[in-house]
Amino acid sequence: MTGDERPNFFILLEIDPDQPWDKSAYENQLRRMRFRWYKLSSGVQTSPAAVKARRALTLLKEIKYVMADVVLRENERAAARQYLADEQNRRRIELVQTVDLILEKGFVYDVEYAELRENYGALVDHPDVSRLLDGAQKRSLEAERNGPDRLDASQADAIRGRLDELGEESLYTLLAQVDPAVGPTSGLDLLRRAAKELYARTTATADKTKPGLSARQELSGQAMAIFDSADMRRQYDNTLQLEPLDRLCRQYRKALDPVRGIDSRQADRFIREAARFGIEEELARNSLVAYFSNLKWTIALPPATAIGAFVRCEVCQAFNDPEHEFCRDCGTPFEVTCPSCGRTVPAHDICGFCGFPVSDHDWVEALLDDCEDLLAAGDLKGADEKLNSARRAWSLPAGSAEDALAARIKECSRRIADVRDEQRKSDAQRMRNIRSHMDARQYRAARHLLSATHAGFPDRERLLGEVTSRVDAADRWYRNAEQAATSEEKAELYGKALEECADHAEARRALRGTPPAPPRDLRVTALDGLVRLEWQPSATGGVRYAVVRKSGSRPASATDGERLATVASLAYDDESPETGIPLHYAVFADRDGTASQQAATTTTDPLLLTQEVTITSPSVDDGAVELRWALPPNAEGVQVSRTSSAEAGTWTDIAAVEPTRLLDGGLRNDVTYTYRLRARFRDGSGGILPSAGRTVSLTPGPPPPPVGTVHVTTRPGFGFAYRYVRLGWEPPEQGRIVVLKTWQPPPVRSGDTLFADDLRLRGTVLDADAALGHSLTESGACYFTPVLVRHELGYVGDVRRYAAVEEVGDLTAEARRGAVRLQWSWPEGCTAVLVGYDRSGEPADPTVAAHRFTVEREEYERLGYHDVHIGRGTGEADCFFVVASLLRQDDEEFVSSGVRCRARRAKRRWMG
Repeated sequence: MTGDERPNFFILLEIDPDQPWDKSAYENQLRRMRFRWYKLSSGVQTSPAAVKARRALTLLKEIKYVMADVVLRENERAAARQYLADEQNRRRIELVQTVDLILEKGFVYDVEYAELRENYGALVDHPDVSRLLDGAQKRSLEAERNGPDRLDASQADAIRGRLDELGEESLYTLLAQVDPAVGPTSGLDLLRRAAKELYARTTATADKTKPGLSARQELSGQAMAIFDSADMRRQYDNTLQLEPLDRLCRQYRKALDPVRGIDSRQADRFIREAARFGIEEELARNSLVAYFSNLKWTIALPPATAIGAFVRCEVCQAFNDPEHEFCRDCGTPFEVTCPSCGRTVPAHDICGFCGFPVSDHDWVEALLDDCEDLLAAGDLKGADEKLNSARRAWSLPAGSAEDALAARIKECSRRIADVRDEQRKSDAQRMRNIRSHMDARQYRAARHLLSATHAGFPDRERLLGEVTSRVDAADRWYRNAEQAATSEEKAELYGKALEECADHAEARRALRGTPPAPPRDLRVTALDGLVRLEWQPSATGGVRYAVVRKSGSRPASATDGERLATVASLAYDDESPETGIPLHYAVFADRDGTASQQAATTTTDPLLLTQEVTITSPSVDDGAVELRWALPPNAEGVQVSRTSSAEAGTWTDIAAVEPTRLLDGGLRNDVTYTYRLRARFRDGSGGILPSAGRTVSLTPGPPPPPVGTVHVTTRPGFGFAYRYVRLGWEPPEQGRIVVLKTWQPPPVRSGDTLFADDLRLRGTVLDADAALGHSLTESGACYFTPVLVRHELGYVGDVRRYAAVEEVGDLTAEARRGAVRLQWSWPEGCTAVLVGYDRSGEPADPTVAAHRFTVEREEYERLGYHDVHIGRGTGEADCFFVVASLLRQDDEEFVSSGVRCRARRAKRRWMG
């Protein structure tokens, strides 16, 4: 199709001519293409796309006319098919010619093959093309340019340095010292074991100064990493193989450094010497060029490929092929668009059309680099100077489009403004810190902060003068104190220096060397659970008081014993005193960490505090009582005595069978016995001091039958309750049932016995009235534990793990042959349900149904079902079903109240 012919309308509209005609799709495509043509026509007027778009817009009437006429449209379709066929044949011929040109060198690079695939798509699989490509050798361009995959240079240098230190050729010879079987062909498993063994030996060596130990330890670690994978091992082997080539490069660099160039004969000798080490000519040639090009040396390769034929980059001095548009090393373009006039000109010259200094581009970039570095270093003034120089050098005429460099100048200007704003904020924060130090009279710290501020810091000179005068005044008081005759005068003058400047370190140190006078008249009073200390003040002003406690003897200093606190008041309460041992208390005056020494006020007699036993496990039986307890700290034993209502308050001592256990038998049932337990302590003189005693009343009798579980059913909720439940249980023969509710695993177990009054300390206790309707305020896992209360004791039953979660929905029962199918909708987040049924009556709770099954939810399942197979009997009978949500948490299962339904079995079929 020539430029004078009108385009085919199927091709122009991008409509497939092989597809059936769809008028609606055609009209939509015409609207999209018309919008695209309008957009393209507003671009650069001389661009091919704009020209083509304007041409298409002039054809709109003709397009509508042709595509609306059936005959003309079919003629247009046939022409489009022929055009596409011709175009396909043209592209195939072009592809064959391109492949033939590529294979002129005898092989194809991977990037060339990928480019063919991208440009020609399925045409690459055409027999004419695949015949050429299938037999051609494919090479990696990156691998050929970069050479074999090797270790990182720094890692390779570190390994070689350590090997040379030990006189070893390679890691293989080093590991052969551990296992003689190790060699360059050894498997990875053997190499890893040898490396780990070498590391273990070096680590276990006691003499860490042993020569070569550090090198062996580092190399063993490198070996473990390298021989951990086949890829790393291949990189190391390549590095080892190419070490002669690296040494050869370094040798040539040292010898030829004065001229910084290699001629063709020297290059030919390099390639021949590399061949003696088994290195191929192509690899040696590529390595020579790569190594010395990076050093900016001139290179002449044999036989006729001269570096002079290449183009040198003005920025990095690397050599490039003449047809390259950009430097292969640094990416610098060889030609640029002048930002002033828009013409293409050499990148490193003045524009010959408008005189704009295009060659200043690199210098301006360097100025901006310096500007950014100075900004990072906090030098705002220097950054501003560099930015102004860049602005003057790269000043575009008014109306010019902003190029990348101008945009960077603008960005640097914005960043400098941001830094100025940050500096203002920083100055404000620094000023707050300075004011805070000044308010605390820490004038040395304030002076240090002010000295570090910049010259433009607000009010800097006045503030410096103020704080310096206060520091100088404190220095004068300090010098006067140093010349004072008595310690009292010295202490007073040091204090004045600190009043003038609170962070005068020399005055504070000197004041610490002058102990204050002690307090007087310490009074100690033992109260319920604490010891109260009160005293008279020290004669020295401005002190605090250190409270010290010690067992066995009086504290001799503020560090002799346990310092409980340092307070400013004249009283202190020891809220956690030790019990059962004699205690002495002392109070010392403390001034800035220096305590009084000579006349500390201490108590004369020790104080002994008693503590009661803790009853851990009470129980009763037929004519017997058992008590278990825990002794308080430092107690030597316990004295047990007993009385009862029949003994008229007469106490009888009873011997305990064990230090922490009493078994009292031969008692009368249904008679309440009171026991008193008094802990015994040893006082300072060796005597025994008993505690006041703890009493407990118990009534012997046969233990009640085991407590069962509690049943949970749901009641209609109200208010803000998440769930409103009713708790039920079998009524006991004696006593009463309460329920302990907890959101965490209960602190009691089934079968435990405890004092009934202690239940309220372990959770929420629900009596019979509260259990008829209890509100759960939140969802989740809940524990209901029934406890039988009889006399003073509570007997723990089986816990009911309840799931306060959403129930299943839409539960139905459908009769099937020999079974009933239960169906429901899964609630969100539910992963399993418990299905229960009973033929004798509706189960009180899902967990006690006569028959129970767990049904797991399949992933993404919305509806669940379970077939219950029930044996056929005679007559009609009801079967009761319940489906409850299961919640699994911490290896425990929690069951909800469930949703119920029932089905009646007729003589021939089930009826839901």
